[in-house]
Amino acid sequence: MRRSAGGEVTIRLHGVDAPESSQSYGTAATRAARRYVGGKDVRVTVEEIGHYGRAVVRLEVK
Repeated sequence: MRRSAGGEVTIRLHGVDAPESSQSYGTAATRAARRYVGGKDVRVTVEEIGHYGRAVVRLEVK
């Protein structure tokens, strides 16, 4: 995800059970998520920080 302040961060979507990019269908899952939100403004609410240090977020597509 690209931040409005610049730079990119890796996030996990709260409530979405999708394969990791290295697993079967992982690349397809990533493409589908990017089609849904890619290039759009979103509101991000951080629910928690996961054990790998990635934010687990809820997204609201505007």
